Amino acid sequence: MSRPAHALWIERAEYDLETAAAMVKTARYIYAVFMCQQAFEKAFKALLAYKGREVPPIHNLRRLAEMTDAISALDPGDQRKLDFLSQYYLNAR
Repeated sequence: MSRPAHALWIERAEYDLETAAAMVKTARYIYAVFMCQQAFEKAFKALLAYKGREVPPIHNLRRLAEMTDAISALDPGDQRKLDFLSQYYLNAR
């Protein structure tokens, strides 16, 4: 029996968080931040999949938060952090 799509997204997000933690331990902070962005992106995409919505091929965390309706739970400071991570992702690519 195949696993639901949202479970696969969560598994990938957890893997990315574990990778971020490993990067911090070796003082590879640029990669740690990149992997945190990836974990957030995949967590938002998991939520979209769980809600039965289309998972778009986008990387902007604020936009994904808006699409999942999670944006309303975030204060302006947290929203700026999402923007930072999104910009960091773009610059790293």
